[in-house]
Amino acid sequence: MDKSTLIIGFSFLALAIIPFLIVNFNAKKEEKKRISKFREFVRDNNGNIAILDSWNNRVLGLDRYSDCLFFYFEKNEVFKKEIIDLSKIKSCFLDQSYRKNSESQVISSLCLSFNSHSNQTIPSLQFYSEEIDTIGLNGELQIANKWLSIINNDLKLNF
Repeated sequence: MDKSTLIIGFSFLALAIIPFLIVNFNAKKEEKKRISKFREFVRDNNGNIAILDSWNNRVLGLDRYSDCLFFYFEKNEVFKKEIIDLSKIKSCFLDQSYRKNSESQVISSLCLSFNSHSNQTIPSLQFYSEEIDTIGLNGELQIANKWLSIINNDLKLNF
């Protein structure tokens, strides 16, 4: 192989890889901005996050001192911020909606929902929505199950 063939080969390889690197870099940059906005939201509400997860335009964190969940969602110009006081929660459960596919059922919505001690309405935390999220499920079910376990363990410790 001569040098010109190597140079051309590496040039084509670089042209193929660079777009993926740019997309990955931009996604990480957006995630950092979202986490920064989330931390500002938590700080504004005197919170201190012990556990945090970020996925698909969402951030969820637990403040163990105040026993509150902080949830932040941002996509395009749509924002949702929630604070859930776990001392008012009796139970937490995974709420899944399905739609029929030609051969099976597909999850169309995935939320953590809550029952309160006083039967007051507590907002659900949406982990995935087929209408909002452009790609299919990509780890959201595992993250939701992780948080279900964290919250239910926290509820057991406090009662």
